[in-house]
Amino acid sequence: MGRVLGWALLVVAVMWAAGESSLLLAGQQTDGLDSGEIWALLSGSKISIPHGPLWGGVVTRLLTLPAWSVLAVFAAALLLVSRKRQRPKRKMMFAAVRSSALH
Repeated sequence: MGRVLGWALLVVAVMWAAGESSLLLAGQQTDGLDSGEIWALLSGSKISIPHGPLWGGVVTRLLTLPAWSVLAVFAAALLLVSRKRQRPKRKMMFAAVRSSALH
């Protein structure tokens, strides 16, 4: 489920970036949507950032990045976390134990 959601979010991020770049190339004045603007649209209010080194620097920077880039990084992280992993082959482990027990 995580891989499907990750790929879907990555496709949306790429389409969003393509849309913003085509508007920019067409000569229309657009600043794009920041992550903070998307947060305000979804939550209904602006985020209030507490003061401090972490919140003041990192979170403020994340909220000023283009929304498509934050979405793409989130999708890539979701794909990385939910990737398929190879499981150890149990038959080979037990075969080695059996062969050593027989000798």
